[in-house]
Amino acid sequence: MRNRPFPPVLIFPILMGAVLAFTAGCTVKAQETVNSTPALPVILGEIVPRRVESVLNQIGTLKARQEVMIRAEAEGVITQILFTEGKEVKKGGVLVQLDSTKIQSQIQNLTAKIEQLNVRLANKQKELERNKPLLKQNLVSSQQYDNLVAVINETQAEIGQAKADLALQQERLSDTTIRAPFDGITGARTIAVGDYIKSGDSLLPVLAMDPLEIQFLVPEKYIPAVQLGQTVQVMVDAYPERVFEGTIFFISPNVDTISRNIEIKAVLDNQERLLKPGMFARLSLVTEVRDNSLTVPTESIVIAEDETYIYVVDDQMTAHKVTVRLGQITREWTEILGTGLQPHTRVIVEGKYSAKEGVKVMESQKAEPPVEQP
Repeated sequence: MRNRPFPPVLIFPILMGAVLAFTAGCTVKAQETVNSTPALPVILGEIVPRRVESVLNQIGTLKARQEVMIRAEAEGVITQILFTEGKEVKKGGVLVQLDSTKIQSQIQNLTAKIEQLNVRLANKQKELERNKPLLKQNLVSSQQYDNLVAVINETQAEIGQAKADLALQQERLSDTTIRAPFDGITGARTIAVGDYIKSGDSLLPVLAMDPLEIQFLVPEKYIPAVQLGQTVQVMVDAYPERVFEGTIFFISPNVDTISRNIEIKAVLDNQERLLKPGMFARLSLVTEVRDNSLTVPTESIVIAEDETYIYVVDDQMTAHKVTVRLGQITREWTEILGTGLQPHTRVIVEGKYSAKEGVKVMESQKAEPPVEQP
């Protein structure tokens, strides 16, 4: 009897059964292999919520808020120089004295003239009072009386003119004494005793040292984050360990059409006189504050060519790869954005380059939580 071939309808179920049996056997063996793989030793950290500030760093130059060139308001010979260049002066303090001998002489003459005119005026007014009843009795003519009134009026006019001349000379006398307009530091000395100066001549610069101001530029996209009264931190190379605080007092109403920047000015307290006009400064200002933002140890971040990720560890000590976006970065911690992760979730800090999705891990040492930088 000849062997008859199996019908195709019977061969297919038999083959499928064999394949499934083979696959199941392989799966069991693979599972046994995974389960037999020792857990990966790692050092763990955790996700920590914290207050995160976005900071904009800029540069600027310190300037005196008040800086003037003192100019002569009178002409004359310099008789005294009462300042030392580069030293502090107080508002109202005498800096330069001009010769005022002629002016003082004119003031004395005018003062004496006014006194004489006042005496004459008083005598004429008394004489006028005596003549009033005599005029009614026709003992004094109207012409005599009118002449007396005219003399009184003339004398009063002379007194008024003399007083005006005296005030002018007193003003000129005041102009011969050059005073500091505000507390500050004197600049370079370019004059000497004996020099003849004219009205308008430059004498010396004076700079106010406290407070100072700093001018800097901010890209237009940060305009909503900058407010009047906002604090800025200022650092200079001369005092690398010090941080000085300033307060924004001016925000330009215009954006530069070429650079797309806006001009900002801040005022700085300088009572210690450590800061000097012209110093180069670095400054920072907070543009955004995010409370309870999630952060991880910076060492836990893996930055590859096409993605940035971390490994989190679940309660079964299984590692899972999570792609992250980075926010604020410090030496100790890094802000992660848009992950949906929960605070205090464990993350792999050391051993991350050996980890894979689904691998079992064991904690060999617990990493200290990153401290928040001031």
